Amino acid sequence: MVHEKTKQCACLFVIDFDKAYGWLGFTQKIKAKAHLLENCEEDVDYTMKLENFAPDITSPLEKHGNCETIMITADCFKAICMSARTAQGKRVRQYYLELERRVREGDLTLAGEVVQNYDNANGVHTQVLLRTDTSATNGPPEWVTLWKEARGDQKEMGKVMRGIIKAKGVKDPRVYQEVENIHNQSVWNFEGWTRQYLKENGVRVNAAAEAMNKKQLNVREQFSDTFCKKLIDMDAPTAQSIRKLAEEIKIATLPYTNFHQLQEYKPNHDDKGNPVPCGKRVRQLESAHRRSQKRLATVERRRALETA
Repeated sequence: MVHEKTKQCACLFVIDFDKAYGWLGFTQKIKAKAHLLENCEEDVDYTMKLENFAPDITSPLEKHGNCETIMITADCFKAICMSARTAQGKRVRQYYLELERRVREGDLTLAGEVVQNYDNANGVHTQVLLRTDTSATNGPPEWVTLWKEARGDQKEMGKVMRGIIKAKGVKDPRVYQEVENIHNQSVWNFEGWTRQYLKENGVRVNAAAEAMNKKQLNVREQFSDTFCKKLIDMDAPTAQSIRKLAEEIKIATLPYTNFHQLQEYKPNHDDKGNPVPCGKRVRQLESAHRRSQKRLATVERRRALETA
């Protein structure tokens, strides 16, 4: 709407600063004005006009004194939005970062909007060739499917374990988390708590299994399976006896994990070479595959329309 107004009135300064700073989340005009003067240039990004109104004794409600009017350009408005330290300013920055990401990845929706706007403005029809890649036909690597299967099995064993602990009447709510922590210790061979271990290795995930590869997930599943079978045979287990059982299985598992060198966190890497947890990498590859499929589908639809 602002860009259309700029075209119609042949004037760059079309946004009222009083409305702009309120929308942006500034509580005081003086702070917003200081931000504007610090980051923008007068007569290029904004204009400032000062009017003087004489007091009207007969009508005290009429405005009087000095009245300052500031008008800014569309680009100036974007600039102060991106540099403002307000909640709305943060949302604007996230918007432009998301826009850049979509452009970089060749998002079809965004590309279609850009081309359509250009065609409408210039009265032309643009033929667009869409980039595709082999992942559209071949799909993600085989290890992605294997990892998802192992992750699903490990999750199911976690549900079974929680159900058995509950069925045994153990009321301590921390027992399951402590057993899970011992499971992780047996796979990665560390002492302490999982959260601290992941933090020290620079891994940001909610569930530790998201940072494990397929082989590590399989060890976790076998650990849980053994734990559940022995827990079922226990009569009236307590929180202390459950922890002791988990520690015994951990000791028996450590030689196996050391032999297969499972104790280190070995991340996958994204397209830029940055290390990422396995679970996040799986979702990245699947998302890239879905985008490629959409591109191919769009190409096929256009070919069908041209043939028709």
